[in-house]
Amino acid sequence: MKDYPFSGDIHLLNKIYNFIHNHKIKSVIETGTWMGRTTQLFSMMVDNVYTIEVNEEYYKQASFLDDYDNIHRYLGDSAEILSEVIEQAKGSILFYLDAHWGDSWPLLGELKTISKYTVEKPIIVIHDCYNPYRPEYGYDEYNGQRLDYEYVKPYLDRIYKNPTVFWNKEASGEKRGVLFALEGK
Repeated sequence: MKDYPFSGDIHLLNKIYNFIHNHKIKSVIETGTWMGRTTQLFSMMVDNVYTIEVNEEYYKQASFLDDYDNIHRYLGDSAEILSEVIEQAKGSILFYLDAHWGDSWPLLGELKTISKYTVEKPIIVIHDCYNPYRPEYGYDEYNGQRLDYEYVKPYLDRIYKNPTVFWNKEASGEKRGVLFALEGK
């Protein structure tokens, strides 16, 4: 399931498609390209996809993405190059943050960078996040720190004046927890 878009989660795919359609999203910025299957699917939903991968081997494996005119690939640490990528993105943005594995956990740096931009408030999707309503769904940990809402809340509070945060209610495939954040009304 790992090489399927969204780790094989059709419910997550549908939720993201609805966000893109309902919020007129023009660009997706993805951190963590991995095999490129999610990136490829994003390219069919929006005008431009910007994807960042830190692992050179994975970056090379996803070279088929170069055949897509609307996919822009970057090799490097997402926390370090995200500013450059945001400046290139056009229109409303959905951030799909999935660059947290192994020795690399740039999530807080990514959120800090996002908070510095005063563009239209983005939609943020954090994959592999602990879901308190569905604790059986998988999530990531790093050096004993669970990826959960409390961990990212201070940064989301910098991005949104009135954040609306919720989690996936259903999951398929690998059944991972997903946190969604956007500006409330």
